[in-house]
Amino acid sequence: MTERFKKYLEEAFHVIPPTKAAMDYRKATLVTLEEYAQDCRIKGVTDEDAIYNLAIESLGDFKATLIAFNDDLTNKPKRDLKKTLVKSGIACAVLAIIAVYLALSATGVVSWGASWLILVGAILLTGIAVLETIAVKIAKRRTFIVPRLANACALILAFVLAYLLALIAFGNPRYSYFTFLIMVVSVLGIDLILAYLTKSKLAIIETVLYLIIAAALIYVMCGISGALAWHPGWLLPACAAIGGIGIAVFALVRKSQKKNAPRVKKNEIAPTAQDDSYYTEW
Repeated sequence: MTERFKKYLEEAFHVIPPTKAAMDYRKATLVTLEEYAQDCRIKGVTDEDAIYNLAIESLGDFKATLIAFNDDLTNKPKRDLKKTLVKSGIACAVLAIIAVYLALSATGVVSWGASWLILVGAILLTGIAVLETIAVKIAKRRTFIVPRLANACALILAFVLAYLLALIAFGNPRYSYFTFLIMVVSVLGIDLILAYLTKSKLAIIETVLYLIIAAALIYVMCGISGALAWHPGWLLPACAAIGGIGIAVFALVRKSQKKNAPRVKKNEIAPTAQDDSYYTEW
């Protein structure tokens, strides 16, 4: 009976990598099966095949159990380390913010009336970190709408923070509101890059819209600052629109002519002799 249990476990444990923890778990499972078989004999079950089947059935969905065991074994140290780093980082950040706030205000580098921007900046940085964390976690599920929105919101907060820092450092410089116009161009541009990286079906349409919007905002900023005359500066967004439409047409034609690449089946990697010796070691 013990040899039958060993053979079953040797085959079952091939679903997870060979590690010392897995070996210990395999040996412990063997003991559990032997104890279960002994209990069956005590209860009067004499058919060895029936005892074997009952013992194996007592393990339930053993493949899922092994996968869960391996995942927990792999991810637990990382989770513990992340939690420790996050807690330490939050504590250090709070202390640093308070120290900077008091130091700059007390020394007169920043007036008490404007130093509240330091605390607001800390809140904005926290919001940025939370949004980017959400974006990364959800992106792992191969769903990209929420991550793109979260990333866009994080960029908006970053530009707001930059604007506030500029107010602290330079007061209220001329054309400082251009920060928010640049913000729109940057947010849409980075989101467009993400659209191509995630192979969005609307990437071509987004390209056309981005070129038009970006060119229009650049035209407005150049016109207000005097860097470009209003006339014939209007040609900038017009040319951007024409160029965007041209890119869209070219992309659609190229896509229609592109042949589907043949699917290549992934070959399963056969276990090495060293791995086999691990699975059969007791």
